[in-house]
Amino acid sequence: MSKYKVSLVFRGEIINNLHYGPYASAWWISRPNDNDTTFLPLYPLCLGMKTITTINDRDFMITVIQNDLEPGFLCQSEDLQSNVCKSSLEAITSIYQLAFSTKTKFNGLLVMGFNNSEICNLLLSDIYFQPFSFKISNLNLVLFEIGILNNPNWNYASKGYKSSFIYNFQKIWSLFLQEFTNNEAVVKVYQNSQEKYVFRDANPNIVWNKIGILAQFIGNILFGLEHEHTKLAIEKEQTPHCTIEDWQTKFKEIYLPNYIIKDRELRAWKALLRNTSCSNITPFGKESKCPNHENQTDQFWSAFQDALDSNIHGNDEKRRILSIIADKFYYDTIKEKLSVSNYLITEARRYARINGPGDKANIIMSSYKTDSTTRLPVHYLKNTKNVL
Repeated sequence: MSKYKVSLVFRGEIINNLHYGPYASAWWISRPNDNDTTFLPLYPLCLGMKTITTINDRDFMITVIQNDLEPGFLCQSEDLQSNVCKSSLEAITSIYQLAFSTKTKFNGLLVMGFNNSEICNLLLSDIYFQPFSFKISNLNLVLFEIGILNNPNWNYASKGYKSSFIYNFQKIWSLFLQEFTNNEAVVKVYQNSQEKYVFRDANPNIVWNKIGILAQFIGNILFGLEHEHTKLAIEKEQTPHCTIEDWQTKFKEIYLPNYIIKDRELRAWKALLRNTSCSNITPFGKESKCPNHENQTDQFWSAFQDALDSNIHGNDEKRRILSIIADKFYYDTIKEKLSVSNYLITEARRYARINGPGDKANIIMSSYKTDSTTRLPVHYLKNTKNVL
C-alpha cells in the first residue's frame, strides 16, 4: 500500500448534530488498511480537519467542511483549489491532475493519513466511545453511541445508545436510526435527509415487528445488541470508573484546604494506586504542571524556543533553524510547542528539502575534538568572511 508523508495541520472539531446525528455514519470512516467486515473501528472526519501531503515535491492541503449533513472536501495546492467534493479521492485527484497534467488517481484516505496510527489516535483524543461497524448479512450497521441500564430486555443498553444502517423501505433507500429513550426503543426512518416515520415500543423486537421488514432478524440483532463487540462495550461501560476530577473531590474530603502534598506522600499514593491496577493518577489540575514531571522533552522544546527567540536575522534565519526539526514533527506539535505559523513551518520544510536541515554550508564538525559531557563531536561555524 502506498505511503505518503502526511502532516495533521488541524484536528478539527466533533460536532454533536453531525457526528452523533441521523447521518453520523457519513462522518466516521474505517482505516484504508482495515478489511475485517466482522468488526471495523471507526475514526472521525472532524469538521475543519486539515492535512498536508507532499507528493512529487508539491504540497496538497485537504480540508473537511460541512456539505449539508455530510462531509465535503476541499483540496488546495499553491494557486489551485478544488470545488467542494463528496470524497477526498475526488478532491486530491482533481487538483493533482491539474497540477501535473496526468490521469493519476489517488486513495483519498491514504493521502489524508488515515493509514497513520499516530494521526488516527490524535483524531480520537477526547472521544469517550469509539464507534465501530459490522455486517449483519448484507446490512452494514454502525454503532456510534453507547449507553447502559439494568434492563435485560434491552441487553442492558439504554438512552444514549445509537446505531444505524441503510436499507430499502417502501421502494426508497432509507436510513434507519435506532435508539432508546428512558422507557422505549425507537426506530426513526429518514428519506432524502428528512425524518419520515417513527416507530416506538417497549423493546427492539416489538418495534421491528411493527415495521414489518427484515423479518428474518429479531429486533435485538438489528439494533446491534447481539453482536459480540456491542456486548463487550456495554460490559466495559458497566465497570466502575472515575475521572481525575472525581479523585480531586475525594482528596478534598481527606485533606484540609490549602494543604500541600509532599513528595514522599505523593509517591506513597502513587504506589497504592499502582498496586490496585491504576496508573497516571495525579492530584494536580488539568492546567497546572507538577515540577517533578519536567523531562528531557520539555528541555528540548525550551532550548529550541530560546534559539528562535534569540535570533536577530528575522524569518529567513528562523526558517533555517526550524528546518532542523520541521520534518520530524506534526504541524500541530510544532505550533503548540514553538508558537510559529503554518507558513513558517511549510517554508522550513521546503528549505530542508532543498538545502538539507540547518545550514550545512556554514557548519563544520570536528573530526578529533569531542564535548567533555556528551562525548559528541564539536561543531564549528565556518569562517566565511572575505574581509575584516
